[in-house]
Amino acid sequence: AGLEPPLSRYLLELEPEPRRTLDGADLDNALEVAADFIDLKSPYMAGHSRRCAALCADAARALGFTEGASALLRRAALVHDFGTTAVPNSIWDKPGPLTRAEFDRIELHPMLTEQMLRRSPALATLNPLACAHHEKADGSGYHKRLRAAAADPGAGILAAADIYVGLTTERADRPPLADAAAELRRFAAQGVLDPRATDAVLMAAGHGEPA
Repeated sequence: AGLEPPLSRYLLELEPEPRRTLDGADLDNALEVAADFIDLKSPYMAGHSRRCAALCADAARALGFTEGASALLRRAALVHDFGTTAVPNSIWDKPGPLTRAEFDRIELHPMLTEQMLRRSPALATLNPLACAHHEKADGSGYHKRLRAAAADPGAGILAAADIYVGLTTERADRPPLADAAAELRRFAAQGVLDPRATDAVLMAAGHGEPA
């Protein structure tokens, strides 16, 4: 016997006719609300997704992305952390170093984001960017060990933006990092982050012009 249809399909079928499909500004507004809700997962995540989205949009424009590509990247940034909801707050909000087992759980959240988004044909188009936000330019990231920016430069922008926002935000185990820009440039020099994407994100954050 095959798998039963997911509960989400039954719930969608209960929606009254005519069924509305969101696009354009309406879709953006809906994804912003969803991003805000996801970021309520932890007090240390408040505003994270919106900040990433804003940096990504500005960085994409600085690098000459088309309007459509910029919009796609911004939307992917809004939904990139959906998978965090499946990782317990005892890990996200831990005030000390994580154990290997705890970090293994952390590494699952991009995969969980991918699984959530692929349930919707409209949101699945965001997956190549959204689920790659912890991939690195040198292939050392997770969860697929891809080379961010190799297939899509937007992935490199989102990876750099996610790190920058994380470094400049208070976490359970540390205050915001004062020299986050220098840390990001160090990652780029080491080949961990894509240099052009990093420069564009730093420019968007007010740290000079892209190379």
